[in-house]
Amino acid sequence: MRLAWCVAVVVVIGCASSGGTSLSDSYWRVDMGRTTQAALHGALDKVFSKHAVVVRREQSVPGDRQLRFETEWVSRQVLATEQGAGVTDARNRIVLVANQLDMQWSGASVYRLRWQVENEVVSGGNSDWHPAVLPNEVRDTYRPVFTDLETEIRIASR
Repeated sequence: MRLAWCVAVVVVIGCASSGGTSLSDSYWRVDMGRTTQAALHGALDKVFSKHAVVVRREQSVPGDRQLRFETEWVSRQVLATEQGAGVTDARNRIVLVANQLDMQWSGASVYRLRWQVENEVVSGGNSDWHPAVLPNEVRDTYRPVFTDLETEIRIASR
């Protein structure tokens, strides 16, 4: 009896969760590997200026062991698939989070860097910005920035 009850709960939870959009569908996240703070800043300066990406906020709290960079939200054209779902406005931004590891390269702290492109929309009866599925076309738009940043970080880490 207990096993049947557990199976029923798992089935109900599985069915309930398969319906909507998951928050993880609203972003493109990639682990970019290890870097130093100096290498990261150099790569960001070079790549973001090349692609006209503007950093809105940079956060580094002493003792926090984390660096965080958020770009400006960039408005974009609503795609046909989004229009069909009632989307009226759309925007994206890049968020980079670097968590300090317990190791060093040549005396410099090492960080594990995570890349993330976030997607928000205004749709239907909801006039507030909210996360929505990140279309593949948006991912393709940001891929050159990602590729250039990844390349610069790898070069600086050698």
